[in-house]
Amino acid sequence: MNNASTAGIKAAGLKTGLKRFGLVGLVGLGLTIAAPAMATEVYKIELKETEQRTSSLSGERLKKVRGQSEWAVLTLNEPNVVQLKQMRRLANSYGISKWFENSVTTIVACPIKTGACRTLTGNRFEIPKNKTVKDFRFEFQFVEDNVEQVRSVQVPSDRLPETITPSRSRSNGR
Repeated sequence: MNNASTAGIKAAGLKTGLKRFGLVGLVGLGLTIAAPAMATEVYKIELKETEQRTSSLSGERLKKVRGQSEWAVLTLNEPNVVQLKQMRRLANSYGISKWFENSVTTIVACPIKTGACRTLTGNRFEIPKNKTVKDFRFEFQFVEDNVEQVRSVQVPSDRLPETITPSRSRSNGR
């Protein structure tokens, strides 16, 4: 037997096996069969609004600067892995916002109830089994304008995540 007839027999066997499972039509259409992708959960937590001292006849006070805020964004895109980043939003007087992202360089993850804190380099933390992101308080470092900054964040127990489901890709060009 030559290679061409051997390939034909193997292909026929594959088609027979696929027919048993009802997949032969999908293969003919050129669709890719893959396991479903995991949905991404995102928690966006406002850390603080920028304040500015103002003076008036009634005295000095702090006034929130409109359009400036700082956020921690915790993303779970793998089972039990949290990726943390710091975001700053600045808006001009016309209300047009621009977001700036600062990479987290170090995370200190502390269990809320019991256990020792873990210090990790980078922006990812693997949550132990039987725990959730809500079971930890995170202190993190980042660099902004060449100055090292430290912030702390904890996801409230009643906070629901934003869920982002990845779109399904097709290999047939549609």
